[in-house]
Amino acid sequence: MATKAAAALDKQQTMKFLSNFFETFQKCCNQQGSVNPSILEPFLAKNFNLTVNDFISARSLSDYMNRIAQFQKKFSHVEVSGPTPDFCVFGNKFCVQYTIDFTLRNGHKNEVLVMALGTLDDNKITSWKQITHEKGSGLHWET
Repeated sequence: MATKAAAALDKQQTMKFLSNFFETFQKCCNQQGSVNPSILEPFLAKNFNLTVNDFISARSLSDYMNRIAQFQKKFSHVEVSGPTPDFCVFGNKFCVQYTIDFTLRNGHKNEVLVMALGTLDDNKITSWKQITHEKGSGLHWET
């Protein structure tokens, strides 16, 4: 059975898409109260999968919404910087680097460096595999 090749991504459009996604993610993490999944539906497929440091963190958009709720409880502020302009695209996949500054409720700050490999199908992210560590300590960051 032949499979249809995925459409190749345009780097500029992908950069804009990821910038909008990061901005929306940041707003969701910093807002008071629960987040309506419709806010992230333009970016994430319902079967979206997130893997962080080889640990499956979300198997669906619903799981990811639970992850955001955990961030809201744990952190008083979340700020995303990126994506860096030197990311790459190939086929329907992209590789991106960015930083997230997490401020815990007790005021302690963590700067986390992230490198991610993602897949876009039908203009939505279906897979996101990232390696993270806390800047300075080199420790893997698992939230």
